[in-house]
Amino acid sequence: MDRLCIQLYDHLLSSLSIAGTTVLEVGCGRGGGAGYIANYLRPRRMIGIDLCHTSVRICQTDHHARNIAFLTGDAQHLPFRDASLDVVINVESSHAYASMAAFLEEVQRILRPGGFLVFADLRWDAPGNASRRTRGLTLLKEQLVNCGLTVVHESDLSSEVLQARTADNERQRASIRQQVPRGLRVVFAELAGLPGTTMYRRLEERSLVYWSSVLQKPLNAI
Repeated sequence: MDRLCIQLYDHLLSSLSIAGTTVLEVGCGRGGGAGYIANYLRPRRMIGIDLCHTSVRICQTDHHARNIAFLTGDAQHLPFRDASLDVVINVESSHAYASMAAFLEEVQRILRPGGFLVFADLRWDAPGNASRRTRGLTLLKEQLVNCGLTVVHESDLSSEVLQARTADNERQRASIRQQVPRGLRVVFAELAGLPGTTMYRRLEERSLVYWSSVLQKPLNAI
C-alpha cells in the first residue's frame, strides 16, 4: 500500500550510507518514512520530529523499532546540540515554514562535518509571477547554495511524482470515499495531488515543481 511513498525515500537516500548513523527527519508526519529508515536502512538512531502533537502521538503508537524515537518540535528551533547528527531528512514539509533560511541555518548547526541534508518538496516555478518567484524555486536554489552546505546532487522529480499519483489514484480515491465525510473529499483529493486536482494540473503544466537536493556540510566546517 505504501510502496510509492517508500520508493521516494529509497530514491532520496540511495546515494548515502545510513547504517550506523544518527538520522533526523524534520516534519516526520505520521512516521512512515522514519519507520522505513529505522527498519530497513539500519541507522544507529532514527529520530522523527514534528510540530503537530497529534502526529507525534500517532508515531509513538505505530512505530516501535528499538532504534527509533519521536518528539514534538519546531523546524526553526531544533532541540539538538551543535554538530550532533549525521543526516537530516526533510520531505514535503518546508513549504509550510515561516522561514526556510532559519531552518537551513539550524540544519547547518546540528549536522556534523561531512553530514548530509536530504530535501524534497514542492515549489512554484512561475518566472512571470513576481509574488510566486520570491517564494519559489529560484529562491529555494539560492537559499540552498548560500546556507553553508554544499549541493551534492539535485533533481526535478515532478514527472515521477505525477506517475506515482496516477498509479495510486484509484486506491487513494477509494480510501477517501471510505474514510472521509462527503463534504471534505474534494479537499483530501487535492491534498493528495490526485489526477483532476489543481495541484496535479499545476505539476503537469510545470507552474509547480517537485524538487529534491542532497547537500553536505563541509568536512572543515566548525
